[in-house]
Amino acid sequence: MNERPVLIAGAGPVGLSAAAHLINRGIPVTIFEAEPKLPENLRASTFHPPTLDMLAPFGASQGLIEQGLIAPKFQFRDRHEGCLAEFDF
Repeated sequence: MNERPVLIAGAGPVGLSAAAHLINRGIPVTIFEAEPKLPENLRASTFHPPTLDMLAPFGASQGLIEQGLIAPKFQFRDRHEGCLAEFDF
């Protein structure tokens, strides 16, 4: 097997998820991140069921569910106007 690591640019949700999946399969990774720390104002704050399913093998889903809020409705929102439309799940 090739022992050279996969290089991942960015320690955001996609980069860290990719790294977790590769490491879980025994593939070494090296992650490069330009920012010195996590941002305090994250743009993505919703975890949809397929995302929770993807994170379940790493033990991350249950904690997110326990600490999160379950939204009974789906909303289209604008940063300036707020809620533009709302639908039942």
